[in-house]
Amino acid sequence: MILAAFEKAKENEANRGFNDPAKSSLAKLLSDFIEAEFKFQFGERSLRDYYSEALDGNSIEIRQSRVLDGLSRYLGYVDYADYLLDNSRESQVASEKELKSGNAASIKPFIKRNKTTFVIVIVAILIISGISIFSHPKWMEWNGTHYIETSFDADKLKAGILKPFKQDRIDDFERIEPTCETQFFNEDKSVRIWYGKNNAGEWEFFSSYGLHPRTGKTLKPITQYIVDKYICN
Repeated sequence: MILAAFEKAKENEANRGFNDPAKSSLAKLLSDFIEAEFKFQFGERSLRDYYSEALDGNSIEIRQSRVLDGLSRYLGYVDYADYLLDNSRESQVASEKELKSGNAASIKPFIKRNKTTFVIVIVAILIISGISIFSHPKWMEWNGTHYIETSFDADKLKAGILKPFKQDRIDDFERIEPTCETQFFNEDKSVRIWYGKNNAGEWEFFSSYGLHPRTGKTLKPITQYIVDKYICN
């Protein structure tokens, strides 16, 4: 999963015109994504080290569930359970092809070799079934100014358009057109507006922190310099 996440991050950067990005920049991109999605900080250095270990063929173990869910979501899955289920299916299909081709001597060795896969599939099915029964997952997508609730669409999910439903994104996150009269800061000097560039390189401003809905880049808190140069000028 680490290798796949870094590979996708590399592809996304290449699409933005950044060829051959450093491991550290890819790790920061993934770290920012996890923090924005789950409000959980996980150091880019740890991700970079995991990636290096995986490249060397070493086994790694990530204990933080939100990191596993974050990497899975970055790859287009709902969460880690969804990732396990989908990849376990692929492993099972490959093993079944091997069995049908005559490479496996009998059913018993086949089951023995894939015991771990079977256990993972069963656990994942139970987890996902429980989620479906008790929570009925909902989805949302960006309509240009704010998020709206929508129905599930596999193509939109893979394209990164469909997002897991978050009530705070629906209620508090929207694109705004600030003026000099806009209140940019609270009395304690904390910010009220966040900003980032869209795919066309234009500045856009939002009412809350998080990732840019189109580019996926982490939004930055407004500064007086930005206000003076790009809004009041």
